Amino acid sequence: MSLLSREEYRDYCKRFDIVWKYLSSCSYEVNSVVEKICELRGYSLEGSMPETLKNIGFLYLDKEVFDEQKLKLVDAKGDLGLYSTEGKFLLTTRFIFPVKDMLGNIIALIGWFPDEKKYITTPSRLFSKQGIFFGMEQLSETGIGKKYFLVEGIFDCISIRSLGFNCVALMGISANNNSKVLYTLFSRLVAIPDNDKQGRKVIENDLWGIPTNASYLRWKNNVKDIDDMIKFYDMSNTLSDALKEKDRVLVID
Repeated sequence: MSLLSREEYRDYCKRFDIVWKYLSSCSYEVNSVVEKICELRGYSLEGSMPETLKNIGFLYLDKEVFDEQKLKLVDAKGDLGLYSTEGKFLLTTRFIFPVKDMLGNIIALIGWFPDEKKYITTPSRLFSKQGIFFGMEQLSETGIGKKYFLVEGIFDCISIRSLGFNCVALMGISANNNSKVLYTLFSRLVAIPDNDKQGRKVIENDLWGIPTNASYLRWKNNVKDIDDMIKFYDMSNTLSDALKEKDRVLVID
């Protein structure tokens, strides 16, 4: 990826803003979209999760309203990555949400649906799973140097945020040198990999390379991830305590 000038970056973000506004105008009503996501993922409609999903911004396109060709001029350069090589919009039949930079600019889109693919991410020029965390826009509100959780998946991140905590996601199991640079933005990290074989290896071998003052959090039961833990248990006090503890590995009995 070549370096961009400030003007080119502004143009890129401006065009993505146009895209998002158009997609929003073609979406089903937000409450019905959020209710369907909660149904599919087993979230309660009584707590704060619906409002969190609304704040992150989820859409589902109404095919009767959406014109697949409408955005081709906006993405004429192909750098937004909205279309397949066959000229099809990539996210038509998925729940769509934005990936944002620290200032809240949209730099890519992700479509989720509980099928075999689960996630489809636009191959946008300024997006790399290894170069940014999901949820970076929170820094525009919290500022740099605050306590954050670091998780493996997007809905893990959303679930923790629904409890009122700051949280970013790796969008995968891997961390690299770019991730470690981003760690410097936080005063303390509590990292929570999934509770599977790969996740346990992350903790055992410090594969995420978290800072010396950071901690890993794990649990002894067979619940797969923190998203499910929050569905099954009241995790608010546990997570609050985890931010205060200093042990390298924190274990929930």
